[in-house]
Amino acid sequence: MKTRHLLLLVLLLGAAGSSGCAAVALTMFGVGAGLSANTGSSYILDSTTYKTFPASEEGLRAATLKTLKRMDIKVTEDEATESGRSIVGVAGTRKIEIELDRMTTRTSRMRVVAKQGLFFRDRATADEIIVQTEWTLDNETRKAILTAAAPKQGEQPKEASQPADPAAKSTWDKVKDGTSAVGSSVKNTFSKLFGN
Repeated sequence: MKTRHLLLLVLLLGAAGSSGCAAVALTMFGVGAGLSANTGSSYILDSTTYKTFPASEEGLRAATLKTLKRMDIKVTEDEATESGRSIVGVAGTRKIEIELDRMTTRTSRMRVVAKQGLFFRDRATADEIIVQTEWTLDNETRKAILTAAAPKQGEQPKEASQPADPAAKSTWDKVKDGTSAVGSSVKNTFSKLFGN
């Protein structure tokens, strides 16, 4: 009886092992390759965070460096690569690895990994770097639009260069004009009556 149970157990484990690996692998892939609802960042199994930005590689690099400085992450490497830039920084005990890939002249992809030791990956920190970089890019774009719309030093605003409309008469001016008209009319009437 014991041999029969042992044989049944071995068969069940063998069947579970052959089909279970695929199920476990698919589950892990589904968990690891999700999409973050708040940032729109994609992940793979090792908690690498990716995001594509509508910005040139140079613009994304400038925004990334400003973001890292604002977050007090010390940049230790900033090197050109075949497809863009590689930036490495340190935040406490974490090593931040950032790759910027030039996709087109106006589109770049950012990859962020925050590592602590050999095995630990900090997806929250990687996410926050991407969120903050996006915020920096939005602010820089807003500033550029405002700067382009503002008049340059020594130049008059566009509204001031237009000819000025005649000022509307105030109520007092209208009363004075009306009084003058009435006075003239009275004067003319007396002149006609008394024949001046």
